[in-house]
Amino acid sequence: TEHIGFECNKNRGKFHVFSDRIILEVPKPDSAGEGEMIATVLDLRNTPILRYPTQDMGKIISGDCLCNSNLPLFEFRGRRDDEIILPSGRRVRVIDLHQRLFLAGFGLVSKQFQVIQEALDHLKILIASNTPVTEESEMRLRILLSELLWNEKINVEINYVTSMPRTAGGKYRLFVPLKSSQSA
Repeated sequence: TEHIGFECNKNRGKFHVFSDRIILEVPKPDSAGEGEMIATVLDLRNTPILRYPTQDMGKIISGDCLCNSNLPLFEFRGRRDDEIILPSGRRVRVIDLHQRLFLAGFGLVSKQFQVIQEALDHLKILIASNTPVTEESEMRLRILLSELLWNEKINVEINYVTSMPRTAGGKYRLFVPLKSSQSA
């Protein structure tokens, strides 16, 4: 999203499109107006980028912004296929799980998070914490996660680590989906 736009400082969670160089669209929105965002980059001369599927999910927001900018707004909802699959077949977006981590206070004390779905009924959450985590914070997190996961029977293992594991290419992954964790 940093190449497509920037977060509005008056409207947290909403982003302004660099509309002088980018056309952003959601060609197949669902009933809530959300879908995969498609970008056309206008300022590349050698290799034009036309209607490129970003794999980012979100929606275009109409109307005026609180900051009075004329740049169009969009909401980022997460990466396509970054979903936890529950035993019932329901799906939960990982970005919603990360919001629960922040609601439980882990955003203030943690450097990074990683969510690994090891099985339909087993999630592992790695938390690299700056300070010791209280039992109360972890209990609050477990309650918030239970609600998010529709109270389905899922073992949620929370591990506190000093650093996050990296891929073979040295990158940090926010989410390791079920199919990836089973092949690792």
